[in-house]
Amino acid sequence: MAGEPNRLIASACHELLRAASPDAVNRLILIFVIGIASGLSISCSSRTDSCVDSIDCSRGFACRQDKCIRVQCLTTLGCDELEICAPGGYAGGILENHYCTARCSVFNRCRTNEECLSGLCQPSGGQDQPLDVIVDSYQSGDASFESDTVSSYDLPEPDSLEIEDVVIWVDSNASLDISVDPDASASLDAVELVPDGMVFIPPGAFWMGCAPSPEVECQADEMPLHAVTLPGFFIDRAETTQAEYEACVSVRACLEPSCNWAPKDFPDKPVVCVGWDQARSYCNWMRKRLPTEAEWEKAARGTDKRLYPWGDAYPDCYHAVINDGGQNCSGRISKNVCSRSPLGDSPYGACDMIGNVWEWVSDWYAEDYFSRGVLQNPQGPSTGSEKVCRGGGYANKPDQIMVFERTPIDPLVAGDYFLGFRCAKSQ
Repeated sequence: MAGEPNRLIASACHELLRAASPDAVNRLILIFVIGIASGLSISCSSRTDSCVDSIDCSRGFACRQDKCIRVQCLTTLGCDELEICAPGGYAGGILENHYCTARCSVFNRCRTNEECLSGLCQPSGGQDQPLDVIVDSYQSGDASFESDTVSSYDLPEPDSLEIEDVVIWVDSNASLDISVDPDASASLDAVELVPDGMVFIPPGAFWMGCAPSPEVECQADEMPLHAVTLPGFFIDRAETTQAEYEACVSVRACLEPSCNWAPKDFPDKPVVCVGWDQARSYCNWMRKRLPTEAEWEKAARGTDKRLYPWGDAYPDCYHAVINDGGQNCSGRISKNVCSRSPLGDSPYGACDMIGNVWEWVSDWYAEDYFSRGVLQNPQGPSTGSEKVCRGGGYANKPDQIMVFERTPIDPLVAGDYFLGFRCAKSQ
């Protein structure tokens, strides 16, 4: 993480200098609100072919020894961190050669009339999308927010667009002042920047597992109910879609699924028929990872021992894509991701945490793992023959999809039409 502030600084300067607009300035303000070391002072200036990182370079070029140059690649594995192997010239174009270029994200935003799709800047015909962050406090002369999600479009616009130089400094209390001119300034104290398409799960303890009761029957591998403490992390709000996975396949960083693969016809349905290694490869390509079993369960149920993401109310077709035994509301097929939002969402806003498709997690399976007393950020057994899957699917009945349900599956299995995944990222 030591290099992350420098990447953010370079990205923000790059964005500001190429588009000195109110939106660009507001994005600059938002980008700089995470934990930059105390006392840091920087200045933005124009660049030509020099660079700090590949985000300073045009598409199709990468930063090597402070210069933007062409770096040919076969897959993303041949590129540096935060880069992607993409068609040369324009990302998404049809050219024979592929080159390392900067991966787009909330830290490295695409130009106006482009959108970031699975790490690639693609033409959209629209305007820049606002960058959303969770803000504990924001104050300026024109606006005030507390404990809410704030869009860059909600911040007051600067009084002047005459931007020649921007100086950022951070005091010892980690509050941030950004000045564009003497009349345009803001300060933000405690902010968590949430990557696009993800939700933030705060650090702390939660109840994991199952406690038997007259209403709840627990399986041996789901017991005991125990308190587990995790650091903060991010998890994808939705299961990985066919369109998202297809972007990885198109740049030869992922293998095609073995069945139910129609990204052009069903772009928003969850990708299925992928093995554990394929799921992990996609998450790595996105500079993410598979969630641990503990992370998955906390993201699904929160901290109050609930049985389902929405609470303890018995599942129905309005909350989850399931087989209810009568109406069969799933039609025995998966649905577009987040089709049951917001009623079926978890306390943190993640959708389809039960129903739709089962999801790979990173842990090896052991029936007695919950009884081993691993209470601090458990990672699962060190070895095994099966991986854990969580969440239930569209063919499961309501009594089969409680948030603590565990299913072991051979990680080499790649032909299951009910099995997908979502990714996570450390804070």
